[in-house]
Amino acid sequence: MHTMSVFVPVPHGKYQIVTNENNTHTNSFSSLPTTPTISSTPSTNITTNSLIKPKKYIVQLSKSFRSKKNWKYNQKIFAIKKASELGLTKAIKFLQIQYPEVYEDLSLSTLQYWIQHVKNSNH
Repeated sequence: MHTMSVFVPVPHGKYQIVTNENNTHTNSFSSLPTTPTISSTPSTNITTNSLIKPKKYIVQLSKSFRSKKNWKYNQKIFAIKKASELGLTKAIKFLQIQYPEVYEDLSLSTLQYWIQHVKNSNH
């Protein structure tokens, strides 16, 4: 079974690829940087053998790679009480704005888990 693509290739003469700040252009795919900037106007000054040193990037670890937060019991109880007063979404916003040093990483799913855990332990 053959699927049709909406992508239509553009002829090489109808675009240019900007590869650095000095506006050195190339239409050779072998020397492209990992994130090229593409312009829609053709260049008259195209070089085919421009080598570019890769830029250095700083990698920031996402939340999933950070260490797990250990919540204190009184922090959990306070958040659960606020959720019962305000509702889940408003409680999250309130806690993150009023107490960012404590609740900045609190997610909706974590608060829901705490509430469910308290309900199950009371039965």
